[in-house]
Order: sequence, then structure tokens, then C-alpha cells
Amino acid sequence: MNGDNSVTISATSNGDSNVPDGYSVVYVLTQGESLVIVDAGAEPSFDVTEAGSYTIHTLVYDANTLDLGIVEFGVTTGFDVNGLIWQGGGDICASLDVAGAGFSIEECLEECTAFAGTLSGAPIDCLESVVTLSAEANGDSNVPVGYSVVYVLTQGEGLVVVNAGPEPSFEVEEEGLFTIHTLVYDANTLDLGIVEFGVTTGFDVNGLLIQGGGELCASLDVAGAAFLVGSCSAPCLANAGTLTADALEVCLENGMATISATPNGDSFVPADFFVGYVLTRTPDLIIEQIGLEPTFMVTGEDIWTIHTLVLDTTQLDLATLTSVIEFGTTSGLAALEVLNGTGVCFSLDVVGAKVTTEECESAVNGSDEVSLTAWPSPTNQFLNVEARIVRGDRAELTILSMQGTVVIPTTVMPGGQRMVIDVQNLRAGQYMIRLVSGDKAVTERFLRMD
Repeated sequence: MNGDNSVTISATSNGDSNVPDGYSVVYVLTQGESLVIVDAGAEPSFDVTEAGSYTIHTLVYDANTLDLGIVEFGVTTGFDVNGLIWQGGGDICASLDVAGAGFSIEECLEECTAFAGTLSGAPIDCLESVVTLSAEANGDSNVPVGYSVVYVLTQGEGLVVVNAGPEPSFEVEEEGLFTIHTLVYDANTLDLGIVEFGVTTGFDVNGLLIQGGGELCASLDVAGAAFLVGSCSAPCLANAGTLTADALEVCLENGMATISATPNGDSFVPADFFVGYVLTRTPDLIIEQIGLEPTFMVTGEDIWTIHTLVLDTTQLDLATLTSVIEFGTTSGLAALEVLNGTGVCFSLDVVGAKVTTEECESAVNGSDEVSLTAWPSPTNQFLNVEARIVRGDRAELTILSMQGTVVIPTTVMPGGQRMVIDVQNLRAGQYMIRLVSGDKAVTERFLRMD
């Protein structure tokens, strides 16, 4: 339903009715499988104010034999009326379209458009007694009306929050890994008083947000701008960067699925460093596999995370690393402790890209449902689109404005395959993607940012 908690549903007569002389036509709105009558009118159009299943029926009747005053909204059912007329076993000549036109009304969640954007870090000097860490916003954030921006300083791979302020600049007095993050939030829903410096982590905060699986509309740039404070003689500049899952949910086929992610191009790999990908199983981040590509074959329903690992193998070879890992048992945090203990230069994308595998009815039963997935949103360049369509049909994809104007013409795409759409020429704002396959259609929204 829309913002005023109401929605109009309407139907169109197929022109196959017969109304004898002296008879009248009325349209009846029922709710639920019991067809409880909740409204009636001269037109097949009604406003409803709550979620549920509804049906619009046509009733052809003679007012001299069927008194509609017997109908009590919220009590009388369509079956009660049908039982009074010939077609339902009664004595009155009338006709009720019992099947009618059905509608399923759902509560629509308000889309969260808050986006923290990204930061770029400025060079730092060697640590003497104190050093200033400064970052600069890249201009790709989105701050909704009424929302605020705060910058958060975290320490270590565990992203322990140690400071916060209105500017992305902080002074630190000790060596270690520090990261400056942007947080876009609504003070009415997210109370920053819950943050305890030295205890609360960036992961704790992210877990409260929609992007981290929580319920609050806010955005935290988890990757942030990282700084390694310490000796300037041999700094570790490795940066694993971030990944985006190619699909957030993947259907199992015969209990197996292939999951994958795509690097976002924000990593830094020094010469001769190893780049690999680690697959963990949540919630304990148990290490399951290590590979050279961010693509893995998995089995069973679960939530998986793909991480990037950048490692100086001149300091620690892979054979030594894997010898301390017991796949299916060792956690990613335990492996981090091992790496930190060696003093080797490395970088691990702890947040990674999460993918859920599940048994899908369409995959098991050959369902004729269609689905559409699009990412990332917001985007300022390209949009990835993946469709699952009715077997044997083709998918037609159209990009429209929120007013319904076509802004990117219809494109035919093969179902079950991804395509990349260039949206750089669109103005900033929200758009709709409409996918039509056979007699079914689905829509998805995305946000185009400058």
C-alpha cells in the first residue's frame, strides 16, 4: 500500500454478462478466502486500507426479489448470497460471479535511500607522539532530508570504535590499523549513545542497519579509508578492497549451487603479492575453502561470505598458512590472529560479500514465477541485472522513470543470465526496472546517484 495506507483496486468487465430487462448490476468487494463482504458499489473499483486478499465480484439481480439490505458488511459472505440464488441452490433468479477478480494487497516497506558513499585517505606522516589521519568524501553519498552525517574512527581489523566527530579527521597516538568511516543516520531511529568507545565495533553498528541485516534505515561505509600507522621504513600498503555479491540469493540445484562475487576495484596489491579468496560460513565465519577466483561451489542451505586476501608470500608462504587452517573448523578470526602474530604484511576484506543459498520452489518444481535482481543501488555508472523467467519464454527489460516514462528502451535478455546496463546518462533519482516474461511482469527500483 502507498504512503496514506490505502490503495485502489479495480477490475474491468469482460463483456460476457447478460442483464435481463428490469435487472440491476452491482459490484461486490469481499475479503479473504471466506469472501466476507466489505463493500459494494456501482463501479468495479474500491479503496482498501489494510493488507490481505480481496475479490471484486459482479452481481446481476432483480431488486424486487433480492433485497441487498440483508447484506451486513464484515459479516455476510459471498457464499451466503450465492446460497440464496439459483446457481447456489436457492430460489432467487440472480447471478454472482463467485470467482471474481482477485487481488493480494501487501504492506510496502519504505525504501531506504541513505548511502554513506566512500572516502579517500590522505597520506600520513610517521608516528612521533601524535599523527593526524584525514580522509575526503568522494561525493557519492546520499543524505535524505532530516538525516545527519558523522565520521567514525575505528581501530584494528575488528573495527573497534575509538572516536567520532563531524569531520573525517582524527588524531591518534599509537601504532596500528585505523579506519575512518562515514555514517549517514536518522537521530530519531539510531541513538549514537549506544556506542561505547573501545568496546562497540563497526560491525555491531552495521548489524543494526538494513544493509547489515538489521531494521534501521542508515548507511555505514564499512570499508572506509584505512591507515596503517607505524614505522615509515616498511609500511604495509596491501589493501584487499571490497567485493559485491553477483547474486544475494542463489537457488540450489540437486543440493548444490555456484556462488560468486565481483571485486569493486578498490584494492591495492603490491608487486609479487598473492591475491586469493576465502569462503566462510556464517555466523561464525568458519573457513570452508580458499581459491584463486571469487567463485565457489557450495552445498546445502546456508549464508556464505566471500572475502579477498592479499598476502606477502615472501614473508609467509601459502603452504604454511594452510597448514594452520582446518577447513570446516578454523574460523576467520582465528586465522586473523595467526596472521597478526607473524607480523606479515597482509590485508583481508573482513566484511566480504554475503550470499544465501536456499532450496527454491521454482528450481525444484519448475515454477512459472519470474524474478528480477538488480545491483548495486545506488549506482552512478552501471547496473547489473539478473532475471529468472518462465521456461521457454523470453524476458523484455525496460527502464522507466517513477512517472512511467520510458528512459531506456526495451531490451530482450536471456533468462537466468546477467546483463549490464549503462545508466551514466540518466539524471540522478529513482527509476523502475520492468521485466516482462510471457504474461507475467515484475518491477524493481534502483537509485541513480551523481
